[in-house]
Formats: sequence, structure tokens, C-alpha cells
Amino acid sequence: MPTAIRVSASLQVESKRRGAIRTVLGVGVLVVGLLIAAMMLWNRLHAEDRTPVFLADAVAAFNAKSATDGVGMYEPPLTVDEVISAINSKLPTLTDEKDQVKEIYEQIVATGQLPAGGELSPDYS
Repeated sequence: MPTAIRVSASLQVESKRRGAIRTVLGVGVLVVGLLIAAMMLWNRLHAEDRTPVFLADAVAAFNAKSATDGVGMYEPPLTVDEVISAINSKLPTLTDEKDQVKEIYEQIVATGQLPAGGELSPDYS
């Protein structure tokens, strides 16, 4: 009789271990699933942060702000061609230490888009 009790007790212990392992694995899978869902939601919410801004849209926004600005309201509206011309005139003056700025300027001229989150702002200097 003691042998039967030992076998039954060891089966119960083994069953509890399997249950604990299943629980740990289940929780792990649940956590991974929640992390993936959270990442997908974050990407969806912040997708617009990575979208380039069309230069024409940036110019329109700049002109809308300038229309109510104390200085800008007396100036004619800015045009896309003026922005491209200003960038092209600035490109030869950029040095090697400003390579990233030069690359961004070249990209704006080539694509007609500002980097994600980019905007035009007045320079009163």
C-alpha cells in the first residue's frame, strides 16, 4: 500500500509542476502579446510623427501664422519657389561639419518635403 500512495503523491506533485509551468508560460505569452499590442497601438498613434511634411503645406502654414504676426502681416506671402531658392543659395556655404544639415537641405530641394515634424519659422536676425 505505501507504494501506491507514493506513486499517487508523485503524480500529484508532477501534475502541480506541469500546472505551474503552464501558468508561467501562459502568463509569459500574455505579457508578450500585450507588449506587441501596445507597440502596434503606439506605432499607429505616432505614425503621423514620421510622415514627411510637404513643402507647400509648410509654406501655407507659415503664411497663415505670418498673416497675424506683427512683422509678417506687412510682408507678401512666402512661396515654395522662394524657399527652394533660399535653400539652394545656402547649400554652397555649408561646411563638412554641417553635413547633416546639408543632406536635409538637399533632400528638401529634391523631394519638396520637409523631414517629419518639420516646419518653417521666421528668422528675424
